[in-house]
Amino acid sequence: LFDPSEMRDSDVATMSIGQSIAVTPIQLITAVSAIANDGVLLKPYIIKEIRNSDGSLDKTGATQSVRQVISAASARTLADMMEKVVSEGGGKKAEVKGYHFAGKTGTAEKTKEGGGYYENRYISSFVGFGPVEDPQIAVLVVLDDPVGIYYGGQIAAPIAHDIFSGIFRYLKIEPSLPIKGNSVTAIAPKS
Repeated sequence: LFDPSEMRDSDVATMSIGQSIAVTPIQLITAVSAIANDGVLLKPYIIKEIRNSDGSLDKTGATQSVRQVISAASARTLADMMEKVVSEGGGKKAEVKGYHFAGKTGTAEKTKEGGGYYENRYISSFVGFGPVEDPQIAVLVVLDDPVGIYYGGQIAAPIAHDIFSGIFRYLKIEPSLPIKGNSVTAIAPKS
């Protein structure tokens, strides 16, 4: 992000539509995870646990709270907005029937070294978390230089759908919404 004292009017204008901002994938998923965690930023770690050759537990990654980066109320407001992106907006192709989850699509022009943007070169993305009621998973899909269709909601969101669907099944996360299929409607109990 720019130092505010060095920003030009054009920087403010382009930032409002997501240009001129660069974050790493780990920064983005960490920020979105803070929204899912009621505004609390957690220190990311990669390894959940290390087991010895006999199967016994050697080390465990510990969740470490860094600080409250936004209020819990603001985090809930953002989660509600992001849920609408998936249920009604540009991220609809990420929707998994039976679940509430939040997300945001992204389509960015690739920047040239020295300034400006490449013509017809993009980075497409989708980032989200769920289930909104009890967040368990955060997913980031990034496609660098997609060919043909390049909008995040069109090409990254369907990949996120597949990832969420598989992880929800693997973790046995029950749906919280009615699921309509063939001739059966199932409603999962609330926990």
